[in-house]
Amino acid sequence: MKIVYRGDGKETGDLWSHREDGGTIVSLWKPEADELELLNAGGAVALRIHHEPIPPVSMLVVDAELAEEVAEHTFHVPAELQDPERQ
Repeated sequence: MKIVYRGDGKETGDLWSHREDGGTIVSLWKPEADELELLNAGGAVALRIHHEPIPPVSMLVVDAELAEEVAEHTFHVPAELQDPERQ
């Protein structure tokens, strides 16, 4: 199932994801050209986890077939939970 976790629109962006069986959430990231330059110059990818204690996570490189774009999601925040500042 394709889903999106909505960020606050200020400091945290939306996280487009795929929910897999077994409770796993997968979100793909493709570096932009300037990010590739940083990586090729010895930079690294940082995984920031906003939860304490740290839950189990994994990172891996996948081929292009698995890196398809996430289509428009069908998840909508119920009106009573929406932040009026984001509308």
